[in-house]
Parts: sequence; structure tokens; C-alpha cells
Amino acid sequence: MLGIWGGRFAGVVAGILSSAAFDKGLHYNFQPYNVFFAMAKAYTFAFIISSIPAYYGYYVKGGALEIGRASTKSVVVSCVLVLFADYLLAALLLP
Repeated sequence: MLGIWGGRFAGVVAGILSSAAFDKGLHYNFQPYNVFFAMAKAYTFAFIISSIPAYYGYYVKGGALEIGRASTKSVVVSCVLVLFADYLLAALLLP
């Protein structure tokens, strides 16, 4: 929603289009399936970003050095899984 408001604000302030033209284009191109797809991606990414570091943090043993290694590994694994999940969701859910 903030992106839509920001796009409207930028378009009107820059003088590219009017607020009414923005609303007309927004209603004309709206597809409810895109909302479902965006929410599916958001929930999937949130699960990956929260669960992978929690798993690595729960099972870390040792001192500060091991905590640093576990956190670095969790970030790398999370990034790779987010990329893989993005590809998988796009392949499965997009027509």
C-alpha cells in the first residue's frame, strides 16, 4: 500500500500524471491473483528468514567465534533458500 501511495505521490509531484489518471490505471490493471501471489511469497519468505537463523542459533555450541560462524552460515543459507523459493513459487503459481 505504501508503494502505491508513493507512486501516486511521485507521479503527481513530478507532474507526470494526475491523481485521477493514476487511480484509473490502478483500477484498470488490478488483478486479484497478484495479491494472492504476493502474499504467498511474503509468508514463504518470512518463514524462511525467521526459521533458518532460529535453527542455527538454537543449535550453536561454543563461544563468540562459533556464534559468528553460525550467523554467517544462517544468512547464506537463508539467502539461497529465498532465491530458490522465489523461483519455485514463480514456476508453480504464475501462469
